[in-house]
Amino acid sequence: MTDYKKLTVPKLKALLDDRGVDYPTKCKKADLIKLAQDTEPNGEGTSNDDVNNDANDDVNNERDQHKDQQKAEEMDIQPQPQDNVEPAAPSAPSPAPAPAPAPAPAPAPAHASSPSAKKVKTFHSSIPPVPPPSTSTVLSLPPVPTYVQTLPFPNLSLTGHTSSIYTLGFAPGGIEGEGLHLATGSYDGTVMLWNLGSRSCSNYNVLTGFKNAVTQLCWLSPSTLIASSADKSLHLFDCDTGSRIRKLPWHKSVVNCCDGGPPHSPTSNIIISGSDDKSLNIGDARSRNVAQTINHDYQVTACKISGDGNAVYTGGLDNVVRAFDIRMIGGEGGKGTEELFSLVGHTDTITGIDIGGVGLMSLYTNSMDSSIRCWDVSPYTSNPSRMKWSNPHNATKHDSEKRLLRVRYNPTPDSSVGIVTCGSSCGHVNVIDGETGEVKYKLPGHKGAVTDAAWKQGVLASGGVDRQVIVG
Repeated sequence: MTDYKKLTVPKLKALLDDRGVDYPTKCKKADLIKLAQDTEPNGEGTSNDDVNNDANDDVNNERDQHKDQQKAEEMDIQPQPQDNVEPAAPSAPSPAPAPAPAPAPAPAPAHASSPSAKKVKTFHSSIPPVPPPSTSTVLSLPPVPTYVQTLPFPNLSLTGHTSSIYTLGFAPGGIEGEGLHLATGSYDGTVMLWNLGSRSCSNYNVLTGFKNAVTQLCWLSPSTLIASSADKSLHLFDCDTGSRIRKLPWHKSVVNCCDGGPPHSPTSNIIISGSDDKSLNIGDARSRNVAQTINHDYQVTACKISGDGNAVYTGGLDNVVRAFDIRMIGGEGGKGTEELFSLVGHTDTITGIDIGGVGLMSLYTNSMDSSIRCWDVSPYTSNPSRMKWSNPHNATKHDSEKRLLRVRYNPTPDSSVGIVTCGSSCGHVNVIDGETGEVKYKLPGHKGAVTDAAWKQGVLASGGVDRQVIVG
């Protein structure tokens, strides 16, 4: 008995031709096998079950093809063309659709449109769908003003200090085309001057003469700078020549902070300094002598002169910010009725103070309780606590090192409300809305605590314990 199932279609056709049997041109293998069995000379052939199995195999193969096509349509994948079938020519691109068109109904599958096509069971794939490609998410941030960027690259790292950077600040004013001037003070006992120009960012001078760490610096004019040091003194420099004008040994212990009067104002020569000897000294930059001393019960760690130069604000280990009118300083021992008011709310040491806001009537303070607070220091206010907002949710983290992390108010030229910048022990720079206290950005980049950060004309500079200054 011949097993016709093992013969190919061409061999089956050749066998039928030899026997003189006519068959259709397009004939399935099962039909050819049946004809071969019926015309077999000895009358023996394969069983009907084998023929039926062959027919069932063909039907199953056809059904599998329909399932594959259905799966491709459900997975939104274009099925590959079968052998001996020419793929359809690509159609011309359709014109752009009108705005918000109504979704068109999905076309019916090709095999379902033919009445003679077999009904195929819907195939549900167990393979998860392919996820869409990742897209950028636009953050709902306030519009950023456009400035003329003077940096040759978007972000730069300035190195040169050999120890932690404690303080920095941009010079006031600036000449168009010459870039910004930045000063940085470090634990290595030097102040470095940088020119952030359009062609290069270079260190053009190093101010020396300190016998200990530089704790804070302040520009009095575009060419004059005052810096406090742990060597118990203040140092006044001429930045054009790099020479020290004078040394002011005003204190008996470490000087933690200093500040000067507003540039280009009648009080621009006033300088103040706070120290671990529990005093705030007030003097004139043109003299070596102390004009007035305000004694405190605890060490003074932060100080600031008001916008009009008539008041000073101090903060220290007692967690309280105090305001004094320097025109009314008097009383026994340098402490009397000159205190205007006190701001209570922080629960740990005050590490930074700055003035800003509309009319320079907002005071911003940083504390080791990991909060930034804004106070209303106007002469008349209906708020007895004077607190405008507080950001206690770890806006600026302090660690066990208890560093003096500063806070700065940075005005913007196109808005009456500026931004507040401060560092953090986690290595981030916090950019905060000066009006609402909302943290807008937390900028990474440093490998350790960030002690100070300043912003001017679209350029943000920050320094920290990793001995580098990042500008961008």
